[in-house]
Amino acid sequence: MIWNKKVMTLLSVFLLSFSTSLFAQKTSNSVKKYIYLTFDDGPLNGSENIDEVFKNEKLKVTVFLVGEHVEKK
Repeated sequence: MIWNKKVMTLLSVFLLSFSTSLFAQKTSNSVKKYIYLTFDDGPLNGSENIDEVFKNEKLKVTVFLVGEHVEKK
């Protein structure tokens, strides 16, 4: 009896994990797609080159700096 209860519990969790996609609402057919990148280990050698890539590709960027790195620039 305990075995059946465990199996039913696992089966319920499994089915519930896939059921969320059934109830999700479809978003608009927007053509715009977004991607967010983070660079958490900088600044490192070569990280200055990333700025050039953003400029050349005309990408919008938000940068957060630690105070000691602001003073160095």
